[in-house]
Amino acid sequence: MDSSFWQTYKFMNPVTHKIEPKETYCERLNQSVVCRGVHKFCSLLRARS
Repeated sequence: MDSSFWQTYKFMNPVTHKIEPKETYCERLNQSVVCRGVHKFCSLLRARS
C-alpha cells in the first residue's frame, strides 16, 4: 500500500464564487494521515503573460 498520494478536486472560491481546481497531498505518518491542500492558479498565470 502506498503511504502518500495526491488528490485533485474542485472547490468554490469563497471570495470570487468561482469553481477552481485544487490539489491535496496526503501522507501517512505513523497511525495518522496528514494532508495539505494547494490552490492551482494556472489560469491566473496564463492571463498575466
